[in-house]
Amino acid sequence: MTKNFYTVKEFHKIIGDGVCVTSIYNQIKAGKIPVTYFGNRALIPARWVEKFCEDFGCKVDLEDSYNG
Repeated sequence: MTKNFYTVKEFHKIIGDGVCVTSIYNQIKAGKIPVTYFGNRALIPARWVEKFCEDFGCKVDLEDSYNG
């Protein structure tokens, strides 16, 4: 099963410590990172994360990917 969404913390872990979680939330508020909300939880579409990583050279570990 493939992953459909990443949490902000998962995205932060993927892109590394060069960007803080607050900056990610600021980019979400500015509309630069697409999200879907499930309650209060911001979920970033996996397709967007994978495209971002393709463009900027970060690695997405898809071996253990699942939504759960």
